[in-house]
Amino acid sequence: MSLHKKIMCAAIPLMLGFLALYVLSFILSIRYSFLKSAFAMEFVGWENYRTVLSNGYFRMAVKNTLIFLAVGVPSLVLLSLALALGLNSVGERFRLLRAAFIVPILIPSAAVIPVFSGLFVNEGGIIRQALTFIGAPEAAITRLPVILIFIWKNCGMNLILLLSALSAVPRDPIRAARIDGAKRFKIFRKIVLPQIAPTLFFVTVFSIVKGLGIFREAYLLYGDYPDTSVYMLQHYMNNHFAKLNYQYLSVGATVFVLILTIVVCLLYRYESRSGGFT
Repeated sequence: MSLHKKIMCAAIPLMLGFLALYVLSFILSIRYSFLKSAFAMEFVGWENYRTVLSNGYFRMAVKNTLIFLAVGVPSLVLLSLALALGLNSVGERFRLLRAAFIVPILIPSAAVIPVFSGLFVNEGGIIRQALTFIGAPEAAITRLPVILIFIWKNCGMNLILLLSALSAVPRDPIRAARIDGAKRFKIFRKIVLPQIAPTLFFVTVFSIVKGLGIFREAYLLYGDYPDTSVYMLQHYMNNHFAKLNYQYLSVGATVFVLILTIVVCLLYRYESRSGGFT
């Protein structure tokens, strides 16, 4: 048996598990979105969608989630890229520093929540008082710890992926460009960035997916019903799950998956057409 066939045989159980646990579950969720409830299996058409889309809390949740992703994901990707470029430029030195970025992945979120809560959430928090003193908006102060935890938890994984991509960039074109007098930024934009564009695209999508899992940290900081600036889609769905309103939960999940699919497809199309984020 060839290596290709062996890989395919090994992948079949994984694909079947993925279909059973995710795809089929999502199809059932779409089915629930057209029913009166999970207990009254009566087809109501688009009624649940009209109810959810006209709900003020759902709109607020989608808005806050998109704001969080629009701020958190670019910040995370750019910081990861800057750190990867810096560590890559120093070669094999500072290995301990590279390992330090992996630590946040291993530390449970609950272990650091008291620190962030004491600094940002409590009225006597030092950073909260400083931001209030300089006139920062309350919504920005409330969102800031959630964004910082998101960046802190996921920067290490992105860094590993980007360092791997940077290590595979050929050195000869870079040396030739330096001899010709090209500046660092031009070398990065014309040589390095196109080479790492597929990995950068994956890191961006990966960061978006991880951003949707930030509910645990937001819940630990602010509870079931947080401030309106950090009430996100996961709060909306979790609260309806607790109330057994599976039809509204399913509608919210379906609508947001559709939005994210459109965003990811647009990113993929742009990356494919331009040959990178250039």
